[in-house]
Amino acid sequence: MIILIIGFLFGCSLSKLILRVCTNPDINVILSRLFANSIKLLIVLLFRFIASRKTGTDISPFIALLSAEALGLSLAIQAPISNYGVGIAIVLTQLYKVHDTLTLNGCTGFVSLNSIASTQLKNEDGQVVTV
Repeated sequence: MIILIIGFLFGCSLSKLILRVCTNPDINVILSRLFANSIKLLIVLLFRFIASRKTGTDISPFIALLSAEALGLSLAIQAPISNYGVGIAIVLTQLYKVHDTLTLNGCTGFVSLNSIASTQLKNEDGQVVTV
């Protein structure tokens, strides 16, 4: 149990450190948060495996189960993952930023939120449209 708590605290502190390092205006906020959260998840999972080994639990069936689940999950969510890939490409190329005026799918407005999964436009009437 102590190993799990140490792992969680270490993952949180490393995630905060990465976010502090990524405060440079040249680094995209969305990608820095994605990277920091991914590192935190990996650290917590690594400490979970370490804790399982310390209690004498054999983790090889669990790893086999994870690999089978990863195959099934990759086939099931292939289309949403490609949408996230496009979102990352938009963020990296910086086609548009927050407060830019856009016309998407016939909706014109300024960008109020730009994330990997979606873009929110606020039109002249104050309505928020998520694309």
